Amino acid sequence: MGLTWQPWTTVSEGSSTPGAPVAAVPWGESFALFIADPGGSIYAIKAVPGYGWEVVPGRKTKPGSQITAIPSGNRFILFMADVNGEIFTTSGVPYQGWDAWTSVSEGSSTPGAPVAAVPWGESFALFIADPGGSIYAIKAVPGYGWEVVPGRKSKPGAPVTAVPWYKPPTSAGFAQPRFLLFITRQTPRSKPSKRHSTIIILEEFPKRQSRKILPKLPIPKNQPGRTARALLPSNRSHRASGSSITTQPFELVHISYSVNPPLVTPFFRLPP
Repeated sequence: MGLTWQPWTTVSEGSSTPGAPVAAVPWGESFALFIADPGGSIYAIKAVPGYGWEVVPGRKTKPGSQITAIPSGNRFILFMADVNGEIFTTSGVPYQGWDAWTSVSEGSSTPGAPVAAVPWGESFALFIADPGGSIYAIKAVPGYGWEVVPGRKSKPGAPVTAVPWYKPPTSAGFAQPRFLLFITRQTPRSKPSKRHSTIIILEEFPKRQSRKILPKLPIPKNQPGRTARALLPSNRSHRASGSSITTQPFELVHISYSVNPPLVTPFFRLPP
């Protein structure tokens, strides 16, 4: 029996640019939503009938940009790259007021670039791709500075996916906190139409292990590039289109989309 979906309804007639991201954070029995509107202003709303959109004053970003929102106690912390690409943060509650926007140690990216934020103790770890494509990280606490994650670059202002991860306990019985980062980059080609090769790179912050990159795999003509990511059990090799790679303690897998036959593994299935 299939799922039944309710009809789409407007959220208080809010608007942004076509396809723009909407940040949603749990708020009681509902959600707080955050967007950058067509003029670049930041707006928030409680997703309950009867509530309206409220501007988060003091700073603008590129129209339709991503706003990173994280709950902290009974407040929300926002991060974004403003119209000049500088990384700013504020905290507050919709309809109750917001603190002034403050720079995050003068970090910068491209205008409106996404800022990845992951809880780190009582603070957050932030990750960005700067205007040169280098990956930078910081602990969002006054006094800390941005640190480059060396070895690889991405497209300037590109998304950096970050997830918390704890290594298995050591002989002393303590788990070691880490962050796993995922980025993509395009391999330069002579013709722009052939820039379709995507590579996923595994990094760790603040302590990094050696990494391996899966060989580039071709993508069939007239098919958009499809990329699959999977964290697989250690000491297991995975084979795709005749290529395999093993990293420790995880395997990082990249597979190009195939049509005939559909590519299926015991671990995951590529979408049709």
